[in-house]
Amino acid sequence: MSFTPIERAEAYIQAGELTDALDALNEHLSTHPDDDQARRMRIGVLSRSAHGESAQAEAHLRAAIDDIARLSSLTTEDQIMRYQLHVRIGGEAAGHQLLLELFADDSPRDPRLIELLLESLYRRSESTQAIQLLFDLPKTWRYLQWNGDFHALKGDQRVALDYYCSALDQLDETTQHTPTSGQPFVANLRAQILLRRAEMFRVLALFKDAAADLADVEALIPKDMTIRFKRGVMLYLSGQHEDGLSLCRSALDAAQPDALRAEMLRSLDDDERYAPIRAALFP
Repeated sequence: MSFTPIERAEAYIQAGELTDALDALNEHLSTHPDDDQARRMRIGVLSRSAHGESAQAEAHLRAAIDDIARLSSLTTEDQIMRYQLHVRIGGEAAGHQLLLELFADDSPRDPRLIELLLESLYRRSESTQAIQLLFDLPKTWRYLQWNGDFHALKGDQRVALDYYCSALDQLDETTQHTPTSGQPFVANLRAQILLRRAEMFRVLALFKDAAADLADVEALIPKDMTIRFKRGVMLYLSGQHEDGLSLCRSALDAAQPDALRAEMLRSLDDDERYAPIRAALFP
């Protein structure tokens, strides 16, 4: 029984035989150049087979990019793959340039591409451009959180604080009917925003508010001793010295492995206001 090249390619891919799969796809596309599905299969094989930094690996990545350019139309998944391939060849700068080209006009963009651009802008500390992009986007909890992140990056802590408050409100509103199976995921999202808001409270010396947010986070992530330790520090700075020290000691005693405990102690060197806490913990 004979198999077509595309059938052989599918079997080789399932078996992890990428070289043979590539040969079969090359054979198929030589006679069916308009088969976008097969071309996407070859893009995937070329990407997976490009290991390390060899000349052959780069050739495979560039061949995959060429294949994307030959598709009759590009899906969001194609654009994401193209971005990833550019990053692998030219690093973050190449990927960022491609994203800027994708956003050169005002046509609607898939949220996944928006997320990639925002992540890239954050890594590059380009707050102004990101805030301009966010201005015209829906005020979802995610984009409100991003607004907070970029204003915090600029040093506008009070503006960031307002955005984190709005993000939490929006998250609560949009997830109030989440089924039980999805609640742990929502709890993690809420914890991440609370941690950001707590950091803004800390920077603004609103230690009592920071401690309150960290208490809420600890209720969501009770096994994370770094959160308990931070809450102890904030309580101490808010004037609740004994309660703060008690939490710090509890967190240090429970911290595993020892490297985590050492990291928590090193954090006391980040701010001169923490010096009395270290002195009290180790009289």
